[in-house]
Formats: sequence, C-alpha cells, structure tokens
Amino acid sequence: MPYKVNRVNHFTFLEDKRIVAATNVGIFVYEVDQWKRLPGTERLNQMPINFIVVSYDQELWFGTLQGMFRWKDGKLRTFPFDRYFESKNMTFYVPDGDNGWVGTTRGAYYYAQAQAQRLGPLLPLYTAHITWILPLNEQELIIATLDDGIFFRNEKEHWIQKDYSDGLPLGAIASLHLDSDREQLWVSSNKGIYRLSLAQLRNENADNVAVENIITPFDHQLGSPQGNCCEGFGLGKVIASKGMVYYPSSQGVMAVPNGEEVVEDVEARLQPIIETVVLGNTKVTPGRKNIIQSVVDARDIQLSFTAVNYTNEELEFRYKLKGLDNDWRLAEEDIRKAMFTHLPAGMYTFLVQAKRPYEFWDNSPASEEDELITAKVKIRIPRKFTESIIYRALLGLLVVFAVYLIIALYRRSHVLRQRALEKLVQQRTQELEHTNRMLNEANGKLKQQSHSDELTGLRSRRYLFEQVPKDVEHFQRNIELMESQGKTIALIYMDLDDFRRINEEFGHVIGDSVIQQFSSYLTTKVRGSDYVVRISGEEFLIVLRDIKVEHVHDFVAGLFRGIQSTRFEIPEDRVMDLTCSMGIGLYPMPLLGGRLINWEVSLNLAEIAMYHAKSSGGNSWALLRFDEQVDAFEFEDTQNIETEVENLLSASLAWFDLRNLSMEEYQNVETEEE
Repeated sequence: MPYKVNRVNHFTFLEDKRIVAATNVGIFVYEVDQWKRLPGTERLNQMPINFIVVSYDQELWFGTLQGMFRWKDGKLRTFPFDRYFESKNMTFYVPDGDNGWVGTTRGAYYYAQAQAQRLGPLLPLYTAHITWILPLNEQELIIATLDDGIFFRNEKEHWIQKDYSDGLPLGAIASLHLDSDREQLWVSSNKGIYRLSLAQLRNENADNVAVENIITPFDHQLGSPQGNCCEGFGLGKVIASKGMVYYPSSQGVMAVPNGEEVVEDVEARLQPIIETVVLGNTKVTPGRKNIIQSVVDARDIQLSFTAVNYTNEELEFRYKLKGLDNDWRLAEEDIRKAMFTHLPAGMYTFLVQAKRPYEFWDNSPASEEDELITAKVKIRIPRKFTESIIYRALLGLLVVFAVYLIIALYRRSHVLRQRALEKLVQQRTQELEHTNRMLNEANGKLKQQSHSDELTGLRSRRYLFEQVPKDVEHFQRNIELMESQGKTIALIYMDLDDFRRINEEFGHVIGDSVIQQFSSYLTTKVRGSDYVVRISGEEFLIVLRDIKVEHVHDFVAGLFRGIQSTRFEIPEDRVMDLTCSMGIGLYPMPLLGGRLINWEVSLNLAEIAMYHAKSSGGNSWALLRFDEQVDAFEFEDTQNIETEVENLLSASLAWFDLRNLSMEEYQNVETEEE
C-alpha cells in the first residue's frame, strides 16, 4: 500500500539507491516511485523516530523515544544494551566497527564486548542531554550537549568542559563539524553558528576560548541568508561537501564557505566614551588625561558614559572599577551613570563597555585592553591625615597613656572594686548556673533532634524516620523501573551477640570503644547511596537503597565474613572477635499489595527476623518468608504484627529463612560441584 510521507525527521540512502525515511509514525522506504513501510518494522509504527544510521554492513539502526533498534534482511531486533541506559530516548549513534557510541537524554555511552560504559562520571556529562558525538581518534572525543556546553576528552583521557562561562556563545548546541584541514571545530545552535580551534579545547589550562561568530540570530555573514539557525533533526543537522558547510534553517538551507575568514565590520562596533567624572564637588572631563586625582576629602565618585550609535537600537552597558570590583556590573536601562561611595585611598581604573541587545559580551581578558570596545580612566584617591602612619603612631601613644592612667586609677580603687566584684561574681555565678541549666536542657533537646548519633557519628533514629519516607517516595515514583530491574529497599537490622558480657568484663568505656570500631567498620562496607543507623545500644540498621533482591543475601554474607575476619582492639594490646545476629526486611513486601503497606512493617519484620536469629544461637541472619497466598494487607494493623506473624508461622504460611556462613560456604561448594 503506497503512503504519503509528510513529516520526515531524517532520511538516508542505501547502496541499492533506495531512500529510507524516519518519521513520527514509523519507518518508510521509497522504491518503485512510491513510499512503503519498511518490512519488519511494524513495531515502530506510530513511534517517533529520532535518527537512522547505516553501519558498514548495511545494517540500519533506528533511534527512538523507547530505545534503539537494528534492522537487516527484513528483521527488526531490539538493541541488547538498552538495559544499561538510564534513559530510553536515543539522540545520537556513531558505529565503531562492532562497537559504538550512543547518546541519550541522560548521558553518553560506549558499548563493546557485551558491556556499555557510561561516560563522564562525577561530571555534568553523566546526566546531560546529548546532541552530538564526534570521535577524533582512539582517545580524543568531543561531545555536545543541550544545556551543558561541550565536553572534550584528550589523549590522557581527561575530560574538559567548555560552556558560556568559558566564552562560548549562549544557545543549545545542535551539531558539530570538524574541519580537519584547518583544525577547526564548527558548532551550530539555535542561536547561530560559530567556530573555534581544536588547540583551545586541547589546552587544559585555558580559562576562556576565543570563538568566531559565523551566523548570529540577527545578522548574516559569508553570503548566507538571514534566518533562525539552526534547526534540523536527528543526524541531519550539518552536511559538508565541496568546500561548503550546509545547515538547515527556518528559511531554507544555509551554505557557508568552509575556508573563509569572518570579516568583522569595525565601523559598526560600538566605542564607549566616558563623558564626565565627578569627584566630590569637582567635575572633570577625562579627555586625554591618563590619571585623575581627587582632592583629599573626596571619596565619592560619579561617572557618566555613552557610546556613538547611528541606529535607533537600545544599547546595553557594563562597567567595573578595578581595584574594587572583580566582576562586571550591568548598567540599568536608560541609566548611563556609575556611582561609588566611601572609597578607600588607592589607585583605581574605571572600565566601561557597550553592546547591542543581540550581541554577546566578550569576557576574554584581552577585551579590557582593546581601546575599540573598552573606555577607561584611572583615578587616584590620596590618603587623609587620619590614614597616615604618623597619625596612627600618635593614636597608639595616646592609647598607651590612657591605659596607664586607667591602671593607676584601678590600683587606687582596688579594694572597693574587689568587694563589689566579689558580690557581682556571686550574682553572676548564680545567673550562669541558671543559664547553664537552661542551656543543658536546650542542648538535650537539640541532641534528641540531631540526625547524628553522639557516640558513633552514625545516623540517628530521627534521621531514619525522616529519610526512609523520602526513599520510599523516590522508589514509588520510579516503581515500574525498579520492579523491572528487580530492585528493592533492604533493611538490615543487626544486634551484637553477647555484648553485655563485654560491658561487664571490661567496662562501659571499652564497650563504647568497641561500638565505635564496629560502627566505623560498617560505614566502610556500604555504598555511597546507603546509610547506617544506630538504633540503640548495640543495635544497628543498614538501609540499602535500590539494591537487587538477589544481591541482599550476598551483601549480608560478605558483611558476616568481614566481621569474622576483623579484630577489634581493646586495651593492653589485646583484640577480640565479635559476632552478630541480623534480620532482613524488604520494601516493598514481596506480597500482593506489598507496595501499599507502610515501610515500618518491613522494619518490624526485620527486627522479628533478627530476634529469631539471635534466639537460634546468634552469628546468623534470617529473612521471614511467606506463602504466596498471604496478602500484605494482613499486616495493615501495625500494632499486632508479632501476633500476626505467630499465627502465620503456626499455620505454616510463613517460615524463617535462617542462614550463616557455614551454610553459605556449603551452598557454594554444592554449586561448584554441580
């Protein structure tokens, strides 16, 4: 059945000269003078297609809002690495033999040998919206983003970020193009086109980059038509051919000669002028004076400025007073004056620049020295006598004499003052004791409200009951993704075995030291996203966020191994071994309706499992498991959870999965023998 294709996002040519087009309603192929749906792509019907890429073996790759697909010989297959991507919205793809680079709305990846590596950890690139990926060689790579500028990976595999704060024009980047002959990078955005040298990207120590504006939103150069630039979709945002670079725009295709230099109209550049400088009550016209000196008492300065403009466009000004300001100040609209008051003595330089509304400020240090775009005047404010060294020396002598006089008077009235002071001290002591009692009471309340345990520095119960609801809310917002990945929130409730014996044998000070060492050990074993809570005494709780269910027992087994292999120090160069009992609770509960039950139920079940492990001899962990017919709403009444558990245990609808390291090692041996 022939189709009429209206909205084409991207198209490409095959070796047999057929045309394949990506649309918002699927994939079409043009053959025998008519459009037809590409066979085998029915799954993509009514699905917007972002791009098409043809690999070296004529395999087609389609990027969609729901992942990436590949097509060959009439068969469509899902991209096997989709499960590694945080976002399924594919924005870019560059094949690299059997490997490739992938861009999404949440980061960039490189896949190889059945694995996908996410690029730029600990950088904004890690979660950025990727718009273009440009590999230069095996090490060097350039990635463009929607909101975070350009990221360059150099030969040392160090990442360098460049954005508007480094001198790049504002605007979401749409495409990249490399002029390898001239070592220049062409960049297009929704604001226009500019280019910069690769040497600037490779220089890790460069604070600012110098760019050449090719097309701006309001003007045109190099013979290209004026218009909003540069839209485009998918991978069709830039094409280079025969010395020209072509870009799409709202008014057609822009053709830019690749090798021409950008010629700037110097006469059209705004040249600011400082008209007057008012120092106190004295008005001065700068003219050709290099330095203007104020009178001694004049510490307030007012400067007026303007710029020659032959159009009716509104101008924007910015200024700063070097010696006082580090950053530029924007002048208010229609107010072309700057005022500074109460300035200290010293040498200052006032600078002012102007631009039209559609132009960009030049933030390079060199712009401050360019007399064509920056007007400046130097102002010297002399010191007052009260700021001189002689005045300060006289003032010091006066202070010394006054101190001597006060000491003499103090000695004469020492007896009277001593009596009055003793009475005052007694009164103040009573007031301080009362104040200290109030402060101790207030500190006690603050400690109760604190999020940190005073002895161990771990999280407190208050933090637990404030933070876990937030974790649950996050889990519920992403429930479909979490369940598809088999993830859960695990609550590991633990209690040190026979800890009372340590306090009785060695004292509470040694017991506290052991608690602190045990707490330090626990903090080294959790991930950065997890946290450890001291419930009370020797009871602790580990909260594992977003962990796969099948990994919970592995984590607990590893924790037990570490505890058994750790020696905890006590005085006289002695060490002791510790064992503990643990109970595991999962949220949501692995029962029907589990996600609708309060997380505190999971915490109670973890505590019950821990006490079962302790009553079974300790040095083990337990998980309470349920029959499939048990409904989570059996635990809706949190006041009767223990009774409900006992009833289920009696009815054989629940049982404890009790484990220890010996059982784990035995299971591992059985697995190896099989």
